[in-house]
Amino acid sequence: MRKSGEPYITHPLAVTLILAELGAETTTLTASLLHDTVEDTEVTLDQVGDQFGAEVRYLVDGVTKLEKVDYGAAAEPETFRKMLLATGNDVRVMSIKLADRLHNMRTLGVMRREKQERIAKV
Repeated sequence: MRKSGEPYITHPLAVTLILAELGAETTTLTASLLHDTVEDTEVTLDQVGDQFGAEVRYLVDGVTKLEKVDYGAAAEPETFRKMLLATGNDVRVMSIKLADRLHNMRTLGVMRREKQERIAKV
C-alpha cells in the first residue's frame, strides 16, 4: 500500500503509462513496471534477470542505484558524476527515474507539508 492509500501497483503502472505515452519500447516499459521491486519486495535482481532477461535486470539495477545517490547537493559536480555512473550511460535508466519522480510529485498531496517540501527538493 502506498502512503496515498492507493494499492502498491498503482505507482509502477502510472510510471509505465508515462513512458508508454512517450513511446518507450517494451524493455523499458517492462523495467518501469519492475523499477521498485528489488527495493520494496524480497525479489532479487537475479530473479528479475531470470524472469525478464539481462537487459531488464540492467535497467532495474540502474534505477535502484539512482535511488541510492545523495541528491541533497544536486548542484555539486560529484553528485552529477554519481548519477551518470548509476545510469550506466543508458538514457532509459534516467527516463524511468524521471517518470518515477514525476508520478511521485503528482501524488505529494497526501503527505505532510514538511515531507512534501523535502521530496520536492530532491
